[in-house]
Amino acid sequence: MAFRGYRRNDSRPMLFFAIGFGIILGLPLPVVALSLVVPWLSGPGGQAIIQTFELVGLVCIIYALRMDP
Repeated sequence: MAFRGYRRNDSRPMLFFAIGFGIILGLPLPVVALSLVVPWLSGPGGQAIIQTFELVGLVCIIYALRMDP
């Protein structure tokens, strides 16, 4: 939805919203699926990776809120 807003209006903040939500909602699932194959990823290592993705996504969203259109 945010990506369509970016494409329609060519708005840079909407691009960062789309990237942020894509990272937050899209990347933890492959990490969890990969943790079934790679054993060290199922413990604190996997949680650290997921939280890093969430933090990067939130930084993108905050940057989009602070950016001038």
